[in-house]
Amino acid sequence: MGEIAAPTNAWFLSVGSFRSPSFMVGRGALGSVRLANVVLVVEHEGGEVTLVDAGWSAAQCRSPLRYIGFPEALVLGVSVSAGDDARGQLAGRGIGADRVRRILATHLHADHVGGLEDFPNAEVITTADELASARSRGRLHGFDVGRLSHIGRLTLVALDGPGRDGFAASLAIGGGLTLLDARGHTAGGVAVELSLGGRRLLHLGDAAYTLAEAELDRPSPLGKRTAWDARRQRETYRAIAAATRRAEVVAVTSHDPRTWAAVEGRSFAA
Repeated sequence: MGEIAAPTNAWFLSVGSFRSPSFMVGRGALGSVRLANVVLVVEHEGGEVTLVDAGWSAAQCRSPLRYIGFPEALVLGVSVSAGDDARGQLAGRGIGADRVRRILATHLHADHVGGLEDFPNAEVITTADELASARSRGRLHGFDVGRLSHIGRLTLVALDGPGRDGFAASLAIGGGLTLLDARGHTAGGVAVELSLGGRRLLHLGDAAYTLAEAELDRPSPLGKRTAWDARRQRETYRAIAAATRRAEVVAVTSHDPRTWAAVEGRSFAA
């Protein structure tokens, strides 16, 4: 992992969406809710780009039943179309896939890293614990990690820096980017913080499905069902709640309609 240039601007995009029963994410007993699938895009001096997560791939967006799988796509309520992928949306902004130099994976679930294959020149950064856990989960429960051998470079990191805002450990990697220990949903999950223009953009991945879960310290049914370690999940919830009390923090989870609505269409500049 080489030196990373200073960030110049950033924005969030959503790679398609999901539909979930409202009660599963703690948003009422009746009806359903549309959930985003959020990626953070960071541009740096010199034109290189960092992604936090990559969403579904271009192939998965073109044909979800074929490339995600009929049962998975149906159960998850996946709604994607050709061009919804991160590569396609970046191209629409004049950013070629070759400019994406690194992808920071909050965790190795398929809806977060399926799109890795669209950026073959990118360095993929994750933790050793997350990779080991993903291998043990198998294809049904996460990304097929065997495909990583065909995707750019893989860098494993250890979060050995000091705790921050209640997160147990951290790792500053340069370019205004810091990885925060956000285990609980998975064995080696991270949150990614970007310091930019006096703000701290915090991509939480699935460390909490909604901010309300963390702020109320109350896991949703979906949060409980998918937790790797319920105790660690609650510790991470408390860290998220502490961070979001800071005025300069803009916190976004991958699938929370509330946090997506707050950043959709916004650009953050240095």
